[in-house]
Amino acid sequence: MFRKSILNYEELSRLRGEKETGVDRPFGQDKSELCILYAQTATASLDIDLIKACKDAVLYSAHLDPKQTLRLTFMDVLKSRETLPFQERVCEYHRFLRRGRLAEIIQE
Repeated sequence: MFRKSILNYEELSRLRGEKETGVDRPFGQDKSELCILYAQTATASLDIDLIKACKDAVLYSAHLDPKQTLRLTFMDVLKSRETLPFQERVCEYHRFLRRGRLAEIIQE
């Protein structure tokens, strides 16, 4: 399910010449989000080709974050697969979104 979409977004990002980092890269952000959700929710071993495609994936908060410190990386999620049980691991994405929303409220 994730494989085709991740590889498509990777290709679209490359063809569009999107930056490697930051929020202003719609295909890169979508790919990063899918990579992170894939790593968090997969219950079996991860596909080696997808690990290669996702290794540099970084999801940046869409909320005000000029220093781009609010981010979630595929590699961090991959490491958490080794240390956290599934029930805790799947909450990382939600916690990331919540941190972004809190940062936005504080900045208002």
